[in-house]
Amino acid sequence: MASRVDMYKLNAEEELLCLLALTKRRRRRRWYVRPLNATRQIDGEYSVLVKEMRAMDEQMHFGYFRMSAQRFDDLLHRIRPYMDHKRTHTSPVSLQERLAVTLRILASGNAQKCVASSYKLGSTTVSVVVSEVCQAIWTALKGDFVSPPKGNEWLDIKHELLNGTLELPRPENLPGTNIKLPHVFLGDAAFPLHVNLMRPYPGANLDEARKVYNYRHSRARRVIENSFGILAARWRILGRPMEFHPEKAVDVVKACVALHNMLTLTDAATSSASKYIPPNFADDQSS
Repeated sequence: MASRVDMYKLNAEEELLCLLALTKRRRRRRWYVRPLNATRQIDGEYSVLVKEMRAMDEQMHFGYFRMSAQRFDDLLHRIRPYMDHKRTHTSPVSLQERLAVTLRILASGNAQKCVASSYKLGSTTVSVVVSEVCQAIWTALKGDFVSPPKGNEWLDIKHELLNGTLELPRPENLPGTNIKLPHVFLGDAAFPLHVNLMRPYPGANLDEARKVYNYRHSRARRVIENSFGILAARWRILGRPMEFHPEKAVDVVKACVALHNMLTLTDAATSSASKYIPPNFADDQSS
């Protein structure tokens, strides 16, 4: 008798769980599009500002997206094969608008919620869009503009450099002289001195010649510091703490690097108003 009662209790509990599951599944959204966002295609930032900028103000377009309208279109063409979506929404976000939202967040460093509000999009929608577009940017650009060593290739480069077997350009004369020197990498004091690897002289009590060398060594290393400075200045998302999951933060950084390389390597084809690295933008010897 007791076992039969227990069985009835189990059946009743299972029925209750099934009913709860069906209730949750049938629960409808309060609204499909928030009322404040229903007029996105009329008075959202993409409609009232971005579309107007393309034709009216090249300089403002560059300041807003860090690229001209032509380069925006080129990037759009490159990522399109990786961003095709089936139409499942009554008011779908176009690929152009998704790219605009992502570039605006990367360029301005503004929070996703702020950009979502100005574009009249849901915060969750913008979060998904940024992830998808950043992944598409990296996939589309890495082959042409980013080619980092992979896996054990890093160790191979290290061993070849230290063993003198790394395929570097042949030694050449210094400009205006007959002094032939090898091509070298520049490192800080933590690196060993090598024929193709130069480091500063250690210590504080140095003679004048060594002080001059350390100064010149430091100035030469500022080239790469300039690169990081330009990267962070153009893509201000890198200048503040990222409120993303680690995997998404990686996607954002990779997208910024790919964009930086693309815009740097194609800078000669743009007008002076939309130069990614204009004259005197980076630190130089005369500054």
